[in-house]
Amino acid sequence: MGRYSSKNAFLNTSSWPTFFNKETIGIERNGIVIQQQETPNDPNSIIVLPVTLEAVKIMRMKGYNIVIFFNEPKIGRGELSIEHVEKSNQKLMEIFGNYGIQSITGLYYSTTNLKEDIY
Repeated sequence: MGRYSSKNAFLNTSSWPTFFNKETIGIERNGIVIQQQETPNDPNSIIVLPVTLEAVKIMRMKGYNIVIFFNEPKIGRGELSIEHVEKSNQKLMEIFGNYGIQSITGLYYSTTNLKEDIY
């Protein structure tokens, strides 16, 4: 969890903000950032919605903090590993970087769908 960055970003960094002093915007990953699919944690099948890429890029350029969040109850049930989810998250960050989005503020997920879960 925390700040994610892309090593593959090709954007001219002189125009990228160095301090994000505006509010934080939270965005649901499944169905908003990536196209809804049966296996959203298959790194090879992630399809990021083009309108989302442009929106995140604009919001970051304007100085907003961006946090992406999602539930992944399959982890809590033992059907999916954290490592597998992290590979998908890294693929998402790679796609962001290739689009010129150098970083987001955070990426958080719950490992259950229980209301007692702190996330």
